Amino acid sequence: MDVHFDNEIRQKRLATPILKREENAFMVENFFAQLDRIYRSEPQSAEGFLLENLAQCRQENDWEGVIGILNELGSLYRGQARYTDSLQYFQEALEGMGSLGLTDSKPYLTALMNRAGTLRLAGRAEEAVSDFQHV
Repeated sequence: MDVHFDNEIRQKRLATPILKREENAFMVENFFAQLDRIYRSEPQSAEGFLLENLAQCRQENDWEGVIGILNELGSLYRGQARYTDSLQYFQEALEGMGSLGLTDSKPYLTALMNRAGTLRLAGRAEEAVSDFQHV
């Protein structure tokens, strides 16, 4: 799996100017407002919206955005019973956060819980229990 979070990228992230907190909060709020509208009016286009934004965040080295969208894609696929795809995106989010030193963060624990829920639905109870125990 191509994770996109190796040491070179970590160094680029550290060298990339970070948005002011207010700007980032606005962008995140705007992203989720758009996603909510899509889920209400055109749910079939949610996957394309997420994949497009994922590519953009990767191009801009916005790793917080990448991680958030990976979690959203994992949740979308879990809801569609596409468990293999769901697990792939949750795993990529977890690996990314791990390489960024975020294993004690709420987003990491959320992704771990999401992966555990997908494992449970996929009939992989023992693996799910292992993830639940880490939380």
